[in-house]
This record gives sequence, structure tokens and C-alpha cells, in this order.
Amino acid sequence: MKLKDLLAGKPRAWHTIAHDLTVRDAARLMIRENAPALVVLKGEEPVGLLTVGDILRLFVTPDSQSPGNTRVGDMAAGDCAAAEAHEEIVDRLATMLRTDTEWACVVEGGRFIGVLGLKELMRYQIDALGAEVETLRDYASCLQEAMRD
Repeated sequence: MKLKDLLAGKPRAWHTIAHDLTVRDAARLMIRENAPALVVLKGEEPVGLLTVGDILRLFVTPDSQSPGNTRVGDMAAGDCAAAEAHEEIVDRLATMLRTDTEWACVVEGGRFIGVLGLKELMRYQIDALGAEVETLRDYASCLQEAMRD
């Protein structure tokens, strides 16, 4: 199964913000949309995530900057690795585990289409493996019956 197939069944939409807008703009959008995080886009490509925690850290660090002067792109964490929509789920899962990445920002034709989390991909893979085990059990049962005949 491909990443875009898994996204097709997801009801939740991620909110986005342009990388050159301010943190104040991001905070207003998060409040208005009740969004805990925003995908930061440069053009149509994701460049990172901005979370409520990122904004809070801006206020408590010793070298705090003004949220009205700080650009979203300067704060966005690069923890949302771009992944192509046609990529197989198992391949993206392996990459995320190998690179210790929690989020995949899925793109199709260079355009952002959604976000998938590591836990979500793991849950899918576990379900798929469970179904495969059941199929193998049924097959083994059929073989045993055939051997008795």
C-alpha cells in the first residue's frame, strides 16, 4: 500500500502556513483553527513543522525574539521529512525508524498533500502483518486437510 492510499482514508486535514509569515501569524492561525501544529510550506513543499511548544520556547529562551519579527521558517523544526505519495508504507516506515523521524510530510508532484505519523504507519503495518498471518494459517490448515485426504 502506498502513502497516498493511507492518506485517502484520513479525515483530518493539516493546517499549513507559509515560511515567510511571522510566528504571531502562526499563533493566530493555531488559535483560530485549534491546531496544535502547522506544516510550514515554502511554495508548495513542506520544510518543517511548527508546534505550540516551539512558540512557547520562543518566549522563555534567554535570547527571546519578538513573535511579530520572527519568521515561521526560522523556527520550523525539520522533523517532518518529505515523502513521495507513491512510496510504499513499509519503505517509509523503515526510513523513519532508521532516521529517527516521527512525521512524514507527504508530497505529490512537489505539492503537500498530508502528514502521516510514525505510530500511524506502525499501526497499519502491524494490522497488515496480522492479516498476513491469518492468511498463512488458513493456507497451512488447507494443506493439512489435503495431506489427510
